[in-house]
Amino acid sequence: NTADMQIKNLTKAFGIEDFSDPAEGAKACRKTCLSYLLCQFWQYSDVYGCFVEDDLRKNIAYPLVSDGVELVTGSYEASTFKHGEYVQHVCEPGPAVPLPTDPPVAAAAPAPASISAQP
Repeated sequence: NTADMQIKNLTKAFGIEDFSDPAEGAKACRKTCLSYLLCQFWQYSDVYGCFVEDDLRKNIAYPLVSDGVELVTGSYEASTFKHGEYVQHVCEPGPAVPLPTDPPVAAAAPAPASISAQP
């Protein structure tokens, strides 16, 4: 639970105006993070909206410790985050599936139809 703390370097996914009920906004925020394989943290603020980890944009400190810089508690901003989690994406055991290594191939465009003039 990451309530009442602010994790720095999260990316804003959406604002509070998207959901009138903060609980619904928090559910959508969680689902946003769960749907993105690189997301390990999400937080929902009743003032600022949804923030998720996007490691391709910004890096979260590792290990994440309450140092007042990368993880802030006791500030007004931190007090607005009422929902949040640390998420671990885990694959269920099963048969190994090889990763695709070939680049996608564009389908050939159909040949243009010829139009013949009638006498």
